[in-house]
Amino acid sequence: APSGADAAAAALEAAAAACHGSVLVVAARAALLERLDRPAEAEAALEALVKAAPLTDDPDAGDGEVDAAPWILLERHARRHHGVDAARRIFARTADLREAGKIDCRIYEAHAMVEARCNKRRDVARRCFQLGLDQRPELLTRHDATYALAFAAFLEADCGDPDEAVAVLERAVQAHEKESDAPAALWDGLVSLHHRCFGERDAAARAR
Repeated sequence: APSGADAAAAALEAAAAACHGSVLVVAARAALLERLDRPAEAEAALEALVKAAPLTDDPDAGDGEVDAAPWILLERHARRHHGVDAARRIFARTADLREAGKIDCRIYEAHAMVEARCNKRRDVARRCFQLGLDQRPELLTRHDATYALAFAAFLEADCGDPDEAVAVLERAVQAHEKESDAPAALWDGLVSLHHRCFGERDAAARAR
């Protein structure tokens, strides 16, 4: 009888067969297969998860919006084992879902981070963040503006462009029906950015 890692792999295979749409189970199985030097099996498991198209559990998501996690896991796997172009092809396969608003918004930030951290292409990452706002303008306000905050942090820290970071956060504030509706985290991020980059003297005036 199998034991150790092989037994765990067999157990996770059975669990994945019973719960083929479970992101957690399939992700755990793919990670273990990769550690066992069986990347082709891991990739097949992730492709099957993508095909199962589990729906996101995001309460703010629209009807029929699929979970981005399977695609994110598959893209990262492709980057590790097949390189830059293969990972980009995975993201490109989500084009129809993205244009239809049928995949959750994590797909943009995740791809941007692959470009920035793995491919060292901050320019491509920046365009991907902006693509998210172009295709899904509701990201300016959804989830307490976490997407706008992440984009701004990237612009400041990775691109050295605090002016554009401020512009993104101000755009997020303006996207709310009233400025007073903007979440505290957004205002905190905007004021902190002003203090770090422009000094205390004019921070309050800039962040009105």
